[in-house]
Amino acid sequence: MVAPSIIPAFVLEKTQKVIAILCDMKRRGIIPSGTPIYSDSSTARDITSNLYRGTRSTMNDDAKALVAMGQHPLTCEGLREVSGKEALATHEDQKPSIYLSSSGMIEHASSPKQLESPDFQSQNLLAIVGWQAPAPRPEAPGGPR
Repeated sequence: MVAPSIIPAFVLEKTQKVIAILCDMKRRGIIPSGTPIYSDSSTARDITSNLYRGTRSTMNDDAKALVAMGQHPLTCEGLREVSGKEALATHEDQKPSIYLSSSGMIEHASSPKQLESPDFQSQNLLAIVGWQAPAPRPEAPGGPR
């Protein structure tokens, strides 16, 4: 059985960075073209569509060059922005897939459901792409005093 690769990511910024990296890897042939990438957060979809995809002024030169060629760094073949429920349903396809799952800390939303899926096996990839301190530093705003 082929099980998924799961990448938990925070909705704002981290999801968009990971989408850009995965799409770049697909364009360069590192990830096979037929491999679907599922992003399962409706909030991330809204932020990606309304903020990141529509703003050229904040793009670096590589991203602007890609747009000039008719492509976008946050769009590629096989990228599917779906609900968590829709993403889980695709596990039945039993083909290599990448799941960019909401909840970067794997504590709520779709990330824990992806990991609890019977299709996720110990030999498959769980990629942690960010880090969050377990508790605020005392000197941080809102931290313990």
